[in-house]
Amino acid sequence: GSPSVEVDAHSENATSPEGAGHTPLIHSPVELKRGCRKEKRHLFLFSDLLLITNTNYQKTLKIENEIPLNTIWTANCSDEVGEANTCASRSFVLGWPTVAFVATFSSSELKEKWHSSLQRYINLAKEKDQPKSIPLKIFTEDIKNCV
Repeated sequence: GSPSVEVDAHSENATSPEGAGHTPLIHSPVELKRGCRKEKRHLFLFSDLLLITNTNYQKTLKIENEIPLNTIWTANCSDEVGEANTCASRSFVLGWPTVAFVATFSSSELKEKWHSSLQRYINLAKEKDQPKSIPLKIFTEDIKNCV
């Protein structure tokens, strides 16, 4: 079976087999559109990953995707991109190496909250992956006239 996440609607804590006790930074329903397919999902943003679950509002949700933040990218969507019925003020493009969706939220405020939070934590995750300096050992015994 697929992994599942336990959600307590009162405390907003979620636990998954991989990250027991993680607390989502934000979570909300979203509509994900890819081509002609539209799917209602629920997003959970953690400091290191994004969970996409089904929208079953029972206690246990099925995890559809678990994406490390250092692999995610976002882009703004204009009214010209995609279908005319996708509202750019409530949507942005959400992608990772193998897929991209237009994510549409219930309000422009929620869209802005998600977009800015995702960008912040994506940047932090990528910074952790990129060391500030790379230690190099240079051996010079075989080089003549080397100081």
